[in-house]
Amino acid sequence: MVDATLTETDVELIQQASRYQVPLSVIRAKSDTRILASLQDAGYFDASDPRAVQLTKNAVSSSARVGTMLQLQKAGLPLETRFYQVNKHTLYAVVKEDERRLAAYGKYEIDERRLVGDLRDDVENGGRWGRLG
Repeated sequence: MVDATLTETDVELIQQASRYQVPLSVIRAKSDTRILASLQDAGYFDASDPRAVQLTKNAVSSSARVGTMLQLQKAGLPLETRFYQVNKHTLYAVVKEDERRLAAYGKYEIDERRLVGDLRDDVENGGRWGRLG
């Protein structure tokens, strides 16, 4: 099992990705090779460095944990981010402005019944994260 705690280095990597405006609008609990490829293309990490690859995978794959979500928000993920539980292994973080594009693409069905929470609610009101741990 992967340690889901973000290190200072992980947060720094995410902040770098944020500066490059890498599309982190969909973050899956399982490492997503398309996201990793986008991050690499943006100069986010060096694919020839095994440690950089592992840190990147950890940062992406650990996103289903409460503390990680808050750290991602602090690192630049917009507050207008909604989280959808697809099954017990996969969590999508969808930036609201991308919802229509993702739904139109057809691969990601945006279903309100799957809505787990709104990050703004989590930050301001304590949120509803107890069942995700």
